[in-house]
Amino acid sequence: MKTLKVVAVCTLLAMSSQSFANAVPIKFAKGSYCGSFSGNFKGKTFTMQLGGNQTLEIKGLYLIDPTVKDPKGRTLKVANWESEDEVYYNTTTKGKYTIALRPMDNSGYYGDIQFCAY
Repeated sequence: MKTLKVVAVCTLLAMSSQSFANAVPIKFAKGSYCGSFSGNFKGKTFTMQLGGNQTLEIKGLYLIDPTVKDPKGRTLKVANWESEDEVYYNTTTKGKYTIALRPMDNSGYYGDIQFCAY
């Protein structure tokens, strides 16, 4: 029984370390409201620390469908689509938010994405 517990814990740690390896923290420069990522986003999730009641703006999304999750793992609903490459979300609580991007219509996994919070 002890061996089974050790194997289960080791498997869990290995799986969780793989997900951390693909997490890309988005940092805002001092005095800036925005951070960005450029390149291949396949298999990556983006994380950022946000406050409650902020507006999260994601730009550069042409044919890219974002999923934003709050610190409790709840998926945020889109507050507004400004254009085909600009979307807004309203944060609910303070903490680490997670963003996953996926291409639509086989448009590819490369992009220049900007994340802003106001």
